[in-house]
Amino acid sequence: MIEFYGSLSDNCISISSKIQNIKDGLVFMMGTLFSIIISIILLIFNISSYTYFLGLSALLVVINICLFVVPAKSIVYKLPRKISITKDFIVLEIDYLGKNIKAKSNKLARINKIIDYGECYFITFKNNFTEHIICQKDLIVKGTLEDFENLFKEKIVRKIKK
Repeated sequence: MIEFYGSLSDNCISISSKIQNIKDGLVFMMGTLFSIIISIILLIFNISSYTYFLGLSALLVVINICLFVVPAKSIVYKLPRKISITKDFIVLEIDYLGKNIKAKSNKLARINKIIDYGECYFITFKNNFTEHIICQKDLIVKGTLEDFENLFKEKIVRKIKK
């Protein structure tokens, strides 16, 4: 069993926040594009007016821009305090109002890749674009980093921070 426990550093939170904001932005842009296409179709067939089209487009663009202005600290409540990796599962626990709550459990087979950022590992899952887990290396309390890397050796991708 491998276990990470504790609060992430500001640098790891920043990495997680940047990646999540990019993913959220892409998902939102797809929704924005879909809404604009619907608005154009409605406009072409005279079902709505130019005012509706311009208003909806402007609103969606403003919301999309605001997505990237959210500070990194605002995601702290989503970050797990404990990550346990067993033979078959990865289990997250979140410290919510002083209680440890089992938040999520995933099969290890669902892990797509693990990106090594030096200070932390960023775990992504198959068939879920927005889901990820971040494990800070110096928060390991059970097992070793060598055990972790041996368990996931074919899935680890090294990324040098520039």
